[in-house]
Amino acid sequence: VIALWGRRRHSASVSTDAREWAFEVGAGWLLDPSGYPGSMLQYASCPGPNEVSVLLGTQYLARKARPFQQRKRVLRPRARLGSWRFITRWGVPCDWQLTMQYGDGQDSR
Repeated sequence: VIALWGRRRHSASVSTDAREWAFEVGAGWLLDPSGYPGSMLQYASCPGPNEVSVLLGTQYLARKARPFQQRKRVLRPRARLGSWRFITRWGVPCDWQLTMQYGDGQDSR
């Protein structure tokens, strides 16, 4: 399991430049990892014409930024941070590229 994480923002509040890096998570909300270089999945490329995506999105979570001991595992509509969990479709050998399907294109063949 690997996560894409960043600031949770309403689509109207995201600049055109940041929208280039943001991921739609539903109901007018975006997950904006720009400004968080440690959120490595933002750099994953799209698969080429004869490739298939290795990463599969599973679950989106949103939380308010609080000290760790006070966090509860619930979705919060006013959460500032969010994460989108991904899994690999199969075992990935060392030094292979992780690719994910962006947009509504075909995810796998």
